[in-house]
Amino acid sequence: MTTPSRTQEAPPPADTPCVHCNTLCGTTGVTENEKPFCCRGCAMVYAILADNNLDRFYELDKNAGVRADQEAEAGMYDFLADPEVKRKLIDFTDGHTTRVSFHLPQIHCVACVWLLERLYKLNDGIGKPEVNFTRKTLTVPFTEEKTGLVEIASLLARLGYPPEFRLQNIQKKSVDHATRRSWMQMGVAGFAFGNIMLLSFPNYLGLHMDEPPWMQPVFGGISLVLSIPVMLFSAQDYFRSAWLGLRHKEMSIDVPIALGIIALFVQSSLDIILGWGDGYLDSLAGLVFFLLIGKSFQRRSFDALSFDRDYTSYFPLAALRVNPDGTRHTTSLDRLVPGDRICIRNGELIPADAILIQGPALVDYSFVTGESNPEERLTGETLYAGGRHHGSPIEVDVIKEVSHSYLTSLWNHQSFRKENEQRFDQMTRSVSQVFTWAVLAIALITAGYWMIRDASQAMRTLSAVLIVACPCALALSAPFAFGTALRVLRPYGLFLKNGFVVEGMARVRHLAFDKTGTLTHGGLGTVRWQGKALDHDLASAVRGLAAGSTHPLSRAIASHLTANELTPEKMNEIPGKGIEGWSQGHHIRLGSASWLRECGLNPPSPVENVQTWLAMDEDVRGGFVFEDAPREGMAASMPALNRRYDLSVLTGDRAAGLERLHEWFPGCADARPELSPADKLEAIDQLRADGKPVMMLGDGLNDAGALRHSDVGIAVTEDIQAFSPACDAILKAENLYLLPQFLRFSHLTTRVVMVSFAISLLYNVVGISIAASGNLSPLIAAILMPLSSVTVLLISVLGTRLVGKLTGL
Repeated sequence: MTTPSRTQEAPPPADTPCVHCNTLCGTTGVTENEKPFCCRGCAMVYAILADNNLDRFYELDKNAGVRADQEAEAGMYDFLADPEVKRKLIDFTDGHTTRVSFHLPQIHCVACVWLLERLYKLNDGIGKPEVNFTRKTLTVPFTEEKTGLVEIASLLARLGYPPEFRLQNIQKKSVDHATRRSWMQMGVAGFAFGNIMLLSFPNYLGLHMDEPPWMQPVFGGISLVLSIPVMLFSAQDYFRSAWLGLRHKEMSIDVPIALGIIALFVQSSLDIILGWGDGYLDSLAGLVFFLLIGKSFQRRSFDALSFDRDYTSYFPLAALRVNPDGTRHTTSLDRLVPGDRICIRNGELIPADAILIQGPALVDYSFVTGESNPEERLTGETLYAGGRHHGSPIEVDVIKEVSHSYLTSLWNHQSFRKENEQRFDQMTRSVSQVFTWAVLAIALITAGYWMIRDASQAMRTLSAVLIVACPCALALSAPFAFGTALRVLRPYGLFLKNGFVVEGMARVRHLAFDKTGTLTHGGLGTVRWQGKALDHDLASAVRGLAAGSTHPLSRAIASHLTANELTPEKMNEIPGKGIEGWSQGHHIRLGSASWLRECGLNPPSPVENVQTWLAMDEDVRGGFVFEDAPREGMAASMPALNRRYDLSVLTGDRAAGLERLHEWFPGCADARPELSPADKLEAIDQLRADGKPVMMLGDGLNDAGALRHSDVGIAVTEDIQAFSPACDAILKAENLYLLPQFLRFSHLTTRVVMVSFAISLLYNVVGISIAASGNLSPLIAAILMPLSSVTVLLISVLGTRLVGKLTGL
């Protein structure tokens, strides 16, 4: 990397803007390679970007650069090399690849995002960064052998984005540049508005005829001078956003607003300079002032609705806490604190960073990295949140609080998204784009009409039409309605990956259920052993093996056996087939008859009701018989579902087990037995090929493929931690009977969004019509625009809550 030239060059004039941050150079300015900078820090950042072909950063936004007052002091970030500090900061590491999230308050525009997402060009040890503009966070994956936290933090500081850290006694604070700037813009516009109004009072009161002839042009000139800072500073963001949108071939709401402001300024300037009239500079300054107030009001209103529009902010799983006396009980993740010991069984997610106490563990971090490559971890090593354990149960000590937003952000990762997600969002964006073009066309036609009828009103009417239009309410109605739906559904045990799953639920026309553990209790009614006698040692080994699995039948077996639990030395679970483990020198298998035959064993001919067979070494000892019980409330709910949807049951159970199912749920005509996980996935594909959107409800792990291929996949769980990122939602099994209400709620919520659309369109049609007729001033239009937006959004939120009440939620 080349450094800026240090040749002596004359300092730039004090009123020259800095090439990097556009701040006036003042007395501290320097000139490097004939370019003016306000300080050495900005000169260095400019050189870094230029040397790495990243100077397009300045094309995106001339004010994009953040002032780098000085280079990072030597050793300023050395504290990040401390292993204890590093452990608290990072999100994940496997010793080679590490992920860390930084809070960067200086992020304020699209150019910031563009630059930060290209950090890998400045440091070859950095992977592809991800920026969350709303939270002002940067997530950076990096290779330990090539770089580290100290180097990355120092690089960010040199670029003008010093990270903000909050680690107990370590705290670095930064001023929110964007917020301070918005208040300054509002203050300049308000000052100009008040003074221009004061100068215009003679005109308001009809006293201008009695004024000396010199007074009107003088007052007009002063008003014009006062309006220039409004145009160049207060309204700057609207011009910048409009220009960037046009450069990227996107028509944003700021385009008509910027054109309206320019139109008012041009006409007013011509009126004053050429003596045609008084102009509308009071309306111009008031317009910008009220637009800025409206933007602030919108932002505060959005925050007051207090839901996270990106993530659900609550990860709906439980953990198995180990008590000091060795007993275990289930607890929600939000009750876990550092120091708690928890048990993690085969297939379960690691909810928080933890130290492995009883292992070894085989951890798959595909949920974090997107790549499935299980790695062995030994006692004393750190396990990171988001990993999935495979094998015998392990015990870990939690060392960091659970981060619900982090886990849910992993759930929403691009690699787990479906093709049809957020179709409503895409539709509303398209409608907003078309609407904006239509507003521009109407504005031009209106201006043409008034140029013929009364040219003095043309620009004023053009501005009113451009400003009163509000397509932003169209784009925000769906996210706010669906975001509110997340909060309505959560107390009833239905946790959605994101708000747009509500849209998918509304489109569903076919419901496919797993049987065991979904429609039924999964054998928790009655369990009976049939076969050779189980001695105490074998019963202990079988109980330990079954307790390590989250499958409903395994949990039923573990609850049925009374012998002491003996954790297997090694364990392996094959979804849809069974589990095997090694204990006290014996190879033990629990699973289906077909799986045992695949293993070379010979279970007896089908024995009535036996679902799970037990084999020790080469000896098939017998099997467990389960008496299923229907899920409470489902017998009453199925007729309501059958009236509106096609129903299917996809199960791995034998055909004989379906007789009771038809007795309990007469509407389930399409019941398909003895399906493997691959068969279920194929069945879902066949149902979708019929053209009806399909919802799959089943086990989060064994039915992962079917959940992923369905239009909406809901994992129905007990108080366990079995979770699959393939699902779109998690439903507490005890609340499955509420499914008719959930589906009706989703339908009505989408109608609320459509009503919000209709109200927004009606407002725009009426507002644009009045503005086009010349009966609406730009000033009033500026007040109505943000108020209409907030009103429509409140209708979306309150309407969704009302729909929840109407559906019994």
